[in-house]
Amino acid sequence: AGIPDMEMVANTIVSQKCNVLLGMPSYIIQLFTQHRDLFAKHKVVEKIFYAGEHFNESQRRYFQNEFGIKLIRSCGYGSVDAGPIGYQCTHCQGAIHHLHSGLHVLEILENDSDKDVAPGEPGRVVLTSLARAGQRIERYDIGDTARIVPGDCACGRRSTRFELLGRHGDVFKIGSAFFNYGKFAQIFTEELNYAGELQIVLHPPRDGKPEVICCRLSETSGPINADAMRKEILDNYQDLREIVACEGLLELKVMAVDNNKFERAGVSGKLLRIVDKRSQ
Repeated sequence: AGIPDMEMVANTIVSQKCNVLLGMPSYIIQLFTQHRDLFAKHKVVEKIFYAGEHFNESQRRYFQNEFGIKLIRSCGYGSVDAGPIGYQCTHCQGAIHHLHSGLHVLEILENDSDKDVAPGEPGRVVLTSLARAGQRIERYDIGDTARIVPGDCACGRRSTRFELLGRHGDVFKIGSAFFNYGKFAQIFTEELNYAGELQIVLHPPRDGKPEVICCRLSETSGPINADAMRKEILDNYQDLREIVACEGLLELKVMAVDNNKFERAGVSGKLLRIVDKRSQ
């Protein structure tokens, strides 16, 4: 339930030997990183089911290796307006879900038009409800991006499978170019093996210096070599490297911060992936 007294929550989980947790990744990651020694010593939690956000592959490996978690799965994908949309079977990995095909028709459309994307290509998630009684939901854009996963699932179900890829708002413009939060997250996960939370803060130009992209990382997720990480990002993100290193229109920073310094949504506590301070 996102109780702010994490020490009480951690001690209760251990003392009562709670072996299954359900919650949002942002909260669960904070809980385990703040009480790392306790959960590493008393490996009582065996399964984690999450919703609202996603665990990336590095985070999964970290929880499995550090705390002995055997299973990390989505407990379901849905929205307030559309209701339950997808679910995971034992063969669904990462952000792949089965569609509740009796409830919805799923379309993946191009980002800048209402045309279907090519098979397997990413696009906007658009839903038409087959069973919603309270209101009519027809070709409703819920703000997520995804791609259709081809082929049949090993579980035997024939319902459509799709892989969630992020939010429309993950794309932002700064330094005269567009960038994608997901690309940054991919580099930190796959190239730098970073398993903590990532928040990108956009700062306005000051004192004759250009705008700034600041990548905030959790200081409790292991050693942070800001200079090496900055170089790795530029080496793996060509568009960013051109703007930062070649044209000098943008500055890139990497910073380790305390978990309490991350900015989050007021009610849900979700991590705000992109914080734009330029209008301030």
